[in-house]
Amino acid sequence: KLAKLSSTEEALAVLEALFLRAGRVATRDVLFQCVFSIDDEVNPETIELYVSRVRKKLKPSGLVITAVRGVGYLLEQRQDG
Repeated sequence: KLAKLSSTEEALAVLEALFLRAGRVATRDVLFQCVFSIDDEVNPETIELYVSRVRKKLKPSGLVITAVRGVGYLLEQRQDG
């Protein structure tokens, strides 16, 4: 069961983007576009902060967010063993 999400709207936007692409890599650019508008002046590494927050909330659910170096993030079911 998912922990109650009390994070910001931005973290929820990241979670939604990852769920919509579950099993496929969500690029950093896609996540950035889901969270911010083109007019926003935000450090691209801000996405890492939101991914970190979402990871913590997902921990009890068995879902994991894996970083795909140089590409983005992958949401998948944790494999026991």
